[in-house]
Amino acid sequence: MYTRPVKHIMGAIALFAAFAAWGRDISIESVNRSAGGGIESVTLGFTADEQPSVLYLAYDAADMGTDRRSWSHIEKVAVVPGGTTSHTYEFVDKWNGAVRFFLLSGDEVPIDRRLDYVEADGRQTVETPFVATGLARIEMDYEPTTLDTACVFSSRKPDTSGPYTLFYISGSGWRFDYGDSGSANSPLSEPGIDCHIVTSNGQASVNGTLVANYTGKNFSSENPLTLFGLHDGSVKYEAKGRLRGLKAWSQHWVDGTLALDLVPASSNGVVGLYNRIDGTFLTDREGVGLTASSGGVDILQDLTEAVTGNFGTERKMLATSTTRDENNRLTEVGLSFTAGAYSRWLYVAHGNCAGDAGNPANWSDCDEVAEIPEATSTTNLVFNVPAEWSGQIRFFLLEHDVIPCDVRYEYVTVGASKYVETQFIPTRDTKTEMKLAFTDVSASQTPFCARGNNTSFNTYTMFYIANTGWRFDFSPHQYSSSVKAEANRAYLIVTDSSGMSVDGERIISTSAAQFTALGRLALFAAHYGNTSYGYYFTGRFYHFRAWDAQSNLALDLLPCSVNGEVCLYDKVGKTYLHPSAAISPDSAAVADNGYAVTDSTGNLSIAPLGFAIIVR
Repeated sequence: MYTRPVKHIMGAIALFAAFAAWGRDISIESVNRSAGGGIESVTLGFTADEQPSVLYLAYDAADMGTDRRSWSHIEKVAVVPGGTTSHTYEFVDKWNGAVRFFLLSGDEVPIDRRLDYVEADGRQTVETPFVATGLARIEMDYEPTTLDTACVFSSRKPDTSGPYTLFYISGSGWRFDYGDSGSANSPLSEPGIDCHIVTSNGQASVNGTLVANYTGKNFSSENPLTLFGLHDGSVKYEAKGRLRGLKAWSQHWVDGTLALDLVPASSNGVVGLYNRIDGTFLTDREGVGLTASSGGVDILQDLTEAVTGNFGTERKMLATSTTRDENNRLTEVGLSFTAGAYSRWLYVAHGNCAGDAGNPANWSDCDEVAEIPEATSTTNLVFNVPAEWSGQIRFFLLEHDVIPCDVRYEYVTVGASKYVETQFIPTRDTKTEMKLAFTDVSASQTPFCARGNNTSFNTYTMFYIANTGWRFDFSPHQYSSSVKAEANRAYLIVTDSSGMSVDGERIISTSAAQFTALGRLALFAAHYGNTSYGYYFTGRFYHFRAWDAQSNLALDLLPCSVNGEVCLYDKVGKTYLHPSAAISPDSAAVADNGYAVTDSTGNLSIAPLGFAIIVR
């Protein structure tokens, strides 16, 4: 049985997981227009973050892409405080054409891209604002690319005393100078090993191995901490390696003040280290330039697609967020769209595609994941991606539900002496929904029945009694209503633990202790323990749904034909239920079986690496 992976559908304000720690996702929540149709203001939704961010607006004659430097006009329009989830901004006349919003983590030095690492090749050093003392704590992730003698970091007095310095000594290993010179040990077997280095309270460890222990000292180094070289008047023992991040605390205990938090990044094409504590950007002092890693994450948190003057056509689908696990597998996708004046059906296709990817019929698997009610405002949805999926997934917002069949019928005509068996067994807490129309109300008949041989014990059955009205047999009781039906009129009938409703009006109220029906549910006839069928329903059948005691949809039956035979398709179990005798379709009631795809579809890769979001 397929389990719908929709996590939740949200209202106008939505919170999504941020793409990166630098900023927040932003999405259009609503557009306010004047009587003449012009845009007066737009409300943006943000993912809450502890730190303030800066909102910029770029506008140009056409969409200039996600590089803010490509736009003719870009303005800082707001500082977004930490914790903000929405913001309404007024439009002005000069903003026209394509408009794009950027949410940046910095102000004076906005960061373009977060990098996996920066690399020094023995010609660069980076000076930080941090001055170490004997009580300092440093944590860093560093990968030496050679095992030559080099200084990983250094902080000491101008007279070279009181050092807080980490070396790698060729052939000997790591050396931590803490107030005085240390000794080398624990050499690496080869270059290119990621090393998690911690120095605290006179101790130094590399990947959990203690390489130095000089506890009990306290001193001040006075000079700022320098990376990739020895701070000794002139720079020497420059290092060759890759830095993935560094943090420094003023005190070595846990609740000390975090004074330095360096992450590899690029700003305006320059590669360096961004200090998240004070918002400064550090580069090498020599001006040679650090080398950037090939991988990374764009820091600009912009709309998935350019925002045009009318904000796109109705029902445009945007992929607004993605979440990945520790193995970089896609686990969640945030979608945003407007259903419009009619209900829509959200489908997801996955697996292999043979032919045009824009046609759901060409995919090996295509599943309905949500029925989207009519709405003129934006619907935001978070979609869980099952672990067993691979390859590509593509979302479709369709004009109607799609089932794999030759022809999908709005309804079929059921004649006498026909019934359809299901495997579903109702309980007291079952809920059903059925749409039908009687051909003749002068005969007693049964829309559905689930009971054993004892017809007054543990039964869940709906009757229409000739010229009298409805009856609902519920556990040991038979509940009757004087409300009568009209021939050839379609009714929507709902039954649950509290009774029965017709077209939204409660006509029968019930109560019973917990019970389970003593027979499987069958449509269009009464029975005795799924034998001896009678009191057949005649008329038009549109659909039938049943929910179990935990409110899970257990049956969702629709009329169709497959291989030339009219039957019922169960959208939950993905199976066909064939009637006991032929059922006739009404030729005037054939539903459109074409795929009416709306303006945009989202296409995401679930491959472990290199995913892309494509919105057309």
